[in-house]
Amino acid sequence: FIDAWRCVACHACVRTCPENAIRLEERPEPAYRLDHAGCTGCGVCRDVCDRGAVRLLPWRQAEADVVPLRTGTCRACGVDYLSPTAGDARG
Repeated sequence: FIDAWRCVACHACVRTCPENAIRLEERPEPAYRLDHAGCTGCGVCRDVCDRGAVRLLPWRQAEADVVPLRTGTCRACGVDYLSPTAGDARG
């Protein structure tokens, strides 16, 4: 489970998941894709998240398998970024 209200889309969970159970998909819209069946429950994604946005929920049906991301551009420096669309996770 990724809490879109806490997530800052740094992709640390994506980069560290040894099972590729969390993936960043770029098309058609950017989103984190969660493969709940592929998750072994090792907790690496949870441990690497300094915002506490990743939680493991054992013995429960997954609430969502996609966390949509929106693109934005910083008004101060012009850098493009991704951020979760809070409250819009889809199952």
